[in-house]
Amino acid sequence: MIWWLPAGLITSGLIVFKYGFHQQYTRAEDLKSAQQFTSISHLIQTLTELSKSSPTTTAATEEHVKQATRSILKAIIYSQTQQQQSSKKVEGIYACVCGEVRSPSPIMCDLARTSDGDFLLASQYIKKVYRVYEEWSRLTVRWLFKSQILTSESKDAPTYISDSSSTIYGIKMCRDKLKQSVLKVAEKFEATPSKSVYKEFVDKLFSYTKDVGIKTEEMVMPVGARVTAIGEAFIDADGVVCFRSPSDSRPYILDFAKIQDLIRESEKTAKIYWWITVVLLGIGASIIAYQGFQMWREYVERNKQAYMLERKCVVCWTKESSVVFEPCHHVCSCSSCSSQMTT
Repeated sequence: MIWWLPAGLITSGLIVFKYGFHQQYTRAEDLKSAQQFTSISHLIQTLTELSKSSPTTTAATEEHVKQATRSILKAIIYSQTQQQQSSKKVEGIYACVCGEVRSPSPIMCDLARTSDGDFLLASQYIKKVYRVYEEWSRLTVRWLFKSQILTSESKDAPTYISDSSSTIYGIKMCRDKLKQSVLKVAEKFEATPSKSVYKEFVDKLFSYTKDVGIKTEEMVMPVGARVTAIGEAFIDADGVVCFRSPSDSRPYILDFAKIQDLIRESEKTAKIYWWITVVLLGIGASIIAYQGFQMWREYVERNKQAYMLERKCVVCWTKESSVVFEPCHHVCSCSSCSSQMTT
C-alpha cells in the first residue's frame, strides 16, 4: 500500500493550516482589535488613563502629555536607536491611526510632478535605475526583454500623520520592523543610441545580449497621501505618545490601504488557506479510507477462501463435504466419494 502519499497530503494540509490559515486569521483578529482606536485623540486619552493607573509606566500627567505632543505632527517615524531608548519599560496599547502623511523637510522627487507642474514631495524616496536589454533564448528561439538593477537610492525624511481631530497630538513611530508601502509615481526610459546596420548584425551574430536602454523608476510615500498606521502605542519617559513594533507577533504596518481593506484581505487569504487545508486533508483521508477498505476486503476474501477450502471434499476438491465418518466424526468428503470408499 502507498501510505506515503496520504501521509504527505495530510502533513501538507497541517502545514498550510498552521502557517497559512492560522496566521492570516490571527492577523485579521489583531487588526479588528486595533480598530477601536482609529482616532488619535481617543488613543491619547486612553493612554493617559493607562499611564495614571499603571505603576510601571511613566509619571507624566495628562497635561504633560498634551503639552509634549501638541503640534501639527502626527506620527513621526524615528530610528531604531530612539526606539531602544524609549520603548522598553512602558505598557502599551495595540491601536490603529488613520491620517494624511506630513513632513517638515520633505524630499523632492527628480521625475514625478503634481497636477500643478511642481515636483512631487515625499517623506520616503526610492530611486532605482535598470539596464534594459534583450537576451537570445535558445528555448523559444527569439529575443526576450530583461532588466538588471544598476543603482538603487533610498532617502527617508521625518514622517507625520495628521487626522481631522480638533486637538492635534504628535505620535512618533519607530522604524524598526516597520512594514510600509511605497507607490511608483514616475518612470523614465532612455533608449540606447542606435547602431549601424553592420554593428547590429555583428552583435546578433556573435552576442546573446544587446542593450535596449536605461529605465529609471521613482517609488515614494507622497506627502498628502492618506495612510493607516497600526502598531503598539505607548507614552515614553518624556510624555510623548509613540508607536512601536508589538512585543508579540502582531503586525506593525504603515500602509495606504484602509484598515477595513486590510482586514478583508487577511480574511480572504485565510479563507483560501482554509479551503486548501480542507482539500488536502480530505484527499489524504479519502486515500487512507480507500486503502483501509481495500485491506478489509482482501482480509475477508482470504478468510472466505480458507473457510471454503476447509469445507471441500478432500478426494475430489469440487464438492462440499457432507458425510460424517464414524466413530471419528470427521466431515471430509462428499456423498459421491464416500460411497466409493470400502473402508
